[in-house]
Amino acid sequence: MTNPIVETTHGPVAGTKEHETCVFRGIPYASPPINELRFAAPKDPTSWSSTLDCKNYGPYAPQLKGGVQFKYWALEGVQDEDCLSINIWTPATDSKPRPVMVWIHGGAFVVGAAKRPVTDGLALSEAGDVVVVTLNYRLGALGWLYLDDAEPGLSGSGNNGLLDQIKALEWVQDNIANFGGDPNNVTLFGESAGAISVSVLLTVERAKGLFHKAIAQSGAANVVRKSHDAAEATQQFMSKAEVDSVQELRALPQERIVQIQNWLSTQVRDADSLFCPVMDNIILEETPMRKLVEGAGDHVPLITGFNLDEYRYWLMVNPRLKSLSAEHLSKAIQRAHDEINPTELIQTYRDSRPDLNENQIGLTLIGDMAFRIPTIRIAEARAERGSPTYVYLFTRPSQMLDGQLGAAHAMEIPFVFDTIDQPNVPDLIGNEPDRGDLVGVMQSAWLSFAHTGNPSNDLEWPQYSADQRETMVFNHTSGVALDPYGVERVMWQSAKFELQP
Repeated sequence: MTNPIVETTHGPVAGTKEHETCVFRGIPYASPPINELRFAAPKDPTSWSSTLDCKNYGPYAPQLKGGVQFKYWALEGVQDEDCLSINIWTPATDSKPRPVMVWIHGGAFVVGAAKRPVTDGLALSEAGDVVVVTLNYRLGALGWLYLDDAEPGLSGSGNNGLLDQIKALEWVQDNIANFGGDPNNVTLFGESAGAISVSVLLTVERAKGLFHKAIAQSGAANVVRKSHDAAEATQQFMSKAEVDSVQELRALPQERIVQIQNWLSTQVRDADSLFCPVMDNIILEETPMRKLVEGAGDHVPLITGFNLDEYRYWLMVNPRLKSLSAEHLSKAIQRAHDEINPTELIQTYRDSRPDLNENQIGLTLIGDMAFRIPTIRIAEARAERGSPTYVYLFTRPSQMLDGQLGAAHAMEIPFVFDTIDQPNVPDLIGNEPDRGDLVGVMQSAWLSFAHTGNPSNDLEWPQYSADQRETMVFNHTSGVALDPYGVERVMWQSAKFELQP
């Protein structure tokens, strides 16, 4: 079997054949962000003349290892700062202009990688005659430490992770035609931090035109930082590292960088927004949520959605959440949204979901505040302007932890990629014999959207409208519901997500 070789703007790359699909792994889209390029915006890679072997995944971004989530997402291999690479699955390296689907992985901007078996692009590419691209970007302090005020030339450093994603999308524009893809038909999709990235990129001027459709799975644009808060975290980071300059930061081993960022996450209240996009007046000039609500990205058709039991995922990570009750959340809700009456809100959830215990009510409230309601806020604003928007709710429960996980965060990913039989995945989502049916339904919708901008295929999926609030519900049996859990949504109406940094 002859291995495929493709010419890129920086040199030829050699992949491999899997089934009838051409696969290229570890193609560098930027120079290694090391030494003087640590904390700098991504630069073009140095060109090469000999054919580059791209049969294996490249290293993934430095991050903390261990924990139950790594067991189920099977993240193995080498960590290294030289991680800015992409992977491609294509039916053929011919001139046929196929739709391109570019995946941004999740992981709270501090963990994750493009190489996870659960997001292997083979089955998705084969099912839809599409080119699938997955990418690595810098994580944690190496990707999001705000150093704009620390050294000339580091403007935008607090958004280097976003700049990496944009650089990868520019590489796709320049090269994907040689891999059988259409640079004028690119769908950007991602989950969690990946979905936040997709949502934020809809508002970034320098990303305009680099993708033409978007899918945000469990993530809106509400997780960003003020530059003041980012600068304060940087001072704490440098103090703990016992350094006074960027040059000294660049001299620290990557393991020490990860160790300090993990320590810092234990010192702040909102650790989930410690390393993430920052409103720096360079890449992000204002709150992305506000820009989306006011019309940014309206020209890009959007699928956006959430899972019924998002926050139960973290029961695997933080056992203390099992003792959380709804009442414990009163102060947190009021701190985040002082316009909300937490007592009335909590009682509404109790009345709406009598089958849930107090712990599950609490977890549902957190999940809705973080994922569901911000997503709806974007969808309803777009719908009022007639911008093509499709909303889903994933409700298929996992059997993990004796059923306690429900339809938790990230459970939909294997059904989109058809990786339900990858190592450890059945332990997470279950192994019921009908799970392949849901793969067919979800893949059909995602692929139809990539081809046409409309997800209707096996099932009719209407656009979300402000009056009907049509929502595709994915489960053992899937179909459209009107305003599911609407009584809870109404209680959040006064919450100003679009004004929050």
